Amino acid sequence: MRQVFTDIETTGLYPFVHRIVCIGWACEGEKRTIVDRDERGMLQQFLDFLQPGDALVGYNFDFDYGFLVLRCLKHGLNPQKLISCERIDLMKPIKALIEAKGVSLQTLADFFGFEYEKTSGKKIPEFWENGDHEAIKRHCLSDVGLAAQLFERLKPLLFEPATEKQKRYLLDLGVKFDETLTKGEASRLIDEARGSQRGADT
Repeated sequence: MRQVFTDIETTGLYPFVHRIVCIGWACEGEKRTIVDRDERGMLQQFLDFLQPGDALVGYNFDFDYGFLVLRCLKHGLNPQKLISCERIDLMKPIKALIEAKGVSLQTLADFFGFEYEKTSGKKIPEFWENGDHEAIKRHCLSDVGLAAQLFERLKPLLFEPATEKQKRYLLDLGVKFDETLTKGEASRLIDEARGSQRGADT
């Protein structure tokens, strides 16, 4: 399963009257941001990138997801690729821990010591009006990067940890791992190690 760390920038909060001005994502070492007045074209490029089994990961991602689906429908694009993806909203485990309506991504970045673009997302409409596409890209890519870092930090809250049996087996196979290893990751590492051993035996 690929994790696609995703963020969008918009001209406002309401997909019925506002539009997407930037889509950014990072996946398996590839990072990309698109800013274009052709919203349909941006959406199509993002849909083309997605693969079956992808997990879309973002902070307050329910907002992004709803915006993406509705804007696809507005432009006559089939959002099925989006709908079929697993969705991981990193705000949910944070909200489950504290009594607060929401915590900004920037607040969490400061808390964990992550570096980020300091410009407020509230300035995106102004950047759009002024044609400052590079500022929009920087902000979007910063949020994508923060989501990726936050995902790693929150893994214990998001996934079941690897079992002691899996860890012992990986050690027997000579596979290195860290303490944040999840059950799913351990299964993948075991399968890969077994495959390598079978290849070496043939």
